[in-house]
Amino acid sequence: MVTKKPLCFSCSKRAQKYASGLCEQCHRVAIADVKSVRELVERGEKATKTLLDKNTAAIKKERNKDPIQEHLGYFARMISGSKSSYSNSYPDNFVIFNANVCTKEDGKIWYGDLDLTIDEPKLKALAAELQKEIYVLYEKDGRFSDELNPPIDRFVFMVSPSGETTIGTSCKDYYGYKGKKLLALKKT
Repeated sequence: MVTKKPLCFSCSKRAQKYASGLCEQCHRVAIADVKSVRELVERGEKATKTLLDKNTAAIKKERNKDPIQEHLGYFARMISGSKSSYSNSYPDNFVIFNANVCTKEDGKIWYGDLDLTIDEPKLKALAAELQKEIYVLYEKDGRFSDELNPPIDRFVFMVSPSGETTIGTSCKDYYGYKGKKLLALKKT
């Protein structure tokens, strides 16, 4: 029986090769980044924020991420190890754990935890880049029997390519008082 190697933690495209969980290409990028900072320190120069920003941009370009992961992060992103702890720490934020992000044309394109209070600008940027409406669905609406054809009409939050947002009726019905938080979010 052939077992499939887990994917790289960084790019999620190639198989892991190192104990760090990285593939060969991402491992080389990480090593090069560390070496360039070490060289600067040896020459007596400071590793400034500007340098780190340049290195980060180079790493992102090297990894050749798709626009979805560039804006929202890796698939199955977790914003906290504990849902209740995060909700208690940020009671005024509107959080959808295990959210599904979809488009009409492509279906489900991403899944993971979203804090709409923080992630709304990222969703707007993604919609503008893809030139498609982005729909956020609850976990139950984009998994199990609905995974291949998610019911977009039951969206929680929708963003148009122009940046306009709409709060879904299922959101207001399901969360009640938190729907007010989303209305406040929409006004800001």
